[in-house]
Amino acid sequence: MLGFLDELAATEGKATSLYLPQGRPQARVENLLGRVFAATAIPPGMAEVMADSGTGAAFFWSPPRTYLVLPPFPIAEEYITNGYDVRPLRSLLSQDFLIGLVLVRLGAYSIGICRGTNLIASKTGTGLVHARHKKGGSSQARFARHREKQIEQFLDRVCGHVRE
Repeated sequence: MLGFLDELAATEGKATSLYLPQGRPQARVENLLGRVFAATAIPPGMAEVMADSGTGAAFFWSPPRTYLVLPPFPIAEEYITNGYDVRPLRSLLSQDFLIGLVLVRLGAYSIGICRGTNLIASKTGTGLVHARHKKGGSSQARFARHREKQIEQFLDRVCGHVRE
């Protein structure tokens, strides 16, 4: 992502940068996009995607190119300027956020806590969850109920480890 931002910042020519925090109404987003696009048509669904983003949106427009970035972390303020201004997005991506990761696959899990690029703590474990049973017969429904119970118990156990 930082390489993309470097390339964008080095691009010459007419451009507009628009940053929107999460929670902006779609009408407000459409209004701002109308100012950016002027006489050209706004791509269908663009305003809706930007308004529905849980972290906000960074939008870069020039006549030959259009880029929409939905960042992994929240954008703090609304900002519009001429040129490719990547400073707010670069600043956002350079912060060391505390992130919790939970990966679950039936029968195995991994939990990790990261600050920036450093792994602070992690735990990995397994649990018994039988594979699916595709044979017919009277025992198939009983086996499916038993498997569902195993899945529920496994996920409850993983949730307990996450709370630790």
